[in-house]
Amino acid sequence: MSGSRTERFAKVGVKIAEAMILSTPLLTAPPPIAAAPRPSPIGLPVAPSPTIPEAIPSLTPESASSKPAEVLRHIPDENISPGVKPIAITIDDGGNSWVNEAINISKEFGIPLTFCPTGDTLNNPTQQKYIKDAVATGRIELCNHTYNHDMGFLNGTDAQIKERIIKDENAVHQALGDQDYKMRYFRPPGGAGVENGQGNSRLKRILGEMGYENILMWDTELLWTFDEGNMKGVPYTVNNVANYLLGEIRSGHNLILLHFKAVDIQALRQIVPILQQEGYIFTFADGSVPMFEILTHPTGPHGIQEE
Repeated sequence: MSGSRTERFAKVGVKIAEAMILSTPLLTAPPPIAAAPRPSPIGLPVAPSPTIPEAIPSLTPESASSKPAEVLRHIPDENISPGVKPIAITIDDGGNSWVNEAINISKEFGIPLTFCPTGDTLNNPTQQKYIKDAVATGRIELCNHTYNHDMGFLNGTDAQIKERIIKDENAVHQALGDQDYKMRYFRPPGGAGVENGQGNSRLKRILGEMGYENILMWDTELLWTFDEGNMKGVPYTVNNVANYLLGEIRSGHNLILLHFKAVDIQALRQIVPILQQEGYIFTFADGSVPMFEILTHPTGPHGIQEE
């Protein structure tokens, strides 16, 4: 874990334990991410919170660290304390009402989520409101997924690649009305540039120059799995998807890729209370959680009837 990330996130340990004994549920939306930074990875000792500046300057190639972005395929093992079962949910694309339903799930169950909208889904007031509402929860962060899901975004010069990445940043800033919001994750469309498992060195360098920390991949996804993978031929239904996700998570997978589709989001609503009861802690992809997350484990069924 880099020093700069440690400085940005307050540590979680004791304060999360204190949050768990609160008898009164969280009824109002917590402060936005910019005003309440995430703590360090789960299970680490508590450290004093850093002073938060009124505005965080946008990173530019001149001011950003030159450290290449790292590929995340699962929550880093070094950020997980013994006995902790973390799970990170990421959701791609957008442009529909399922974005709002995912926000509702985050609020209802008190879980962090990472949204990866393409910039072209943020060009109307409704979607812009959804994204504002998402960031305002303090539990949802945004990830750059390019402007139009361009799987050929690596073609061209370094400057052209940066322009394509910045185009999505501009769409996010316009939707939020906040030029200072900084995304730390980049999710390449279709995994482009990470075909070899380690990541394209050029892409990692460019993203590092732009201030991105991680190329956000996954260890479980749905679309390819049900179309071409080991679930080919199985109906893409809410119950089947929910059972598949539960099996993957229980087997140790912890970085999940969903899409803003009816089946995916309804399946998410089914599995969250089950996983919470089983002791899983929902986190961001690096293992950090919002300091004010209430880690309750509501009772519920342990399985879903297959279709």
